[in-house]
Amino acid sequence: MHQTGKITSVIVEDEAAAIVALQNYLRKFCPQVEVVGTAQNSREAVEVLHALQPQLVFLDVEMPFGNAFDVLDGCQDLRFETIFVTAFSEYSLRALNQSAAYYLLKPVSIEELILAVNKVQQQLQQQQWINRNRIIMENSRESNPPCSR
Repeated sequence: MHQTGKITSVIVEDEAAAIVALQNYLRKFCPQVEVVGTAQNSREAVEVLHALQPQLVFLDVEMPFGNAFDVLDGCQDLRFETIFVTAFSEYSLRALNQSAAYYLLKPVSIEELILAVNKVQQQLQQQQWINRNRIIMENSRESNPPCSR
């Protein structure tokens, strides 16, 4: 059970050190966020998100067994806000800039993290549940060829 008023969140990130760093930043600078779970690849992420149904997901763009868009595709029945966390890449930024999602570049800036979390908190408080994930998926399919591995 999460405490009243807390934003339940899951971190999806393939690097264990990056998970720990983000958890520490959130604990120290965004106490309104409660991390209820983590996942280290896209398959695990879909399972964890369905099990925990968080309000917010910090989602690494590129990871084993697929990418962030595969995770969103597997979670179309869920409603959550998404903050993408990505290393700089033209592909990632192009996809994200065409959507209404928030994104943070690695290494994560504390100021940007606080700003993104505050934006999400405002969305949740206003109960404006726009399904950003479908918009992201549509924009991704329209403007980006599948990423070959």
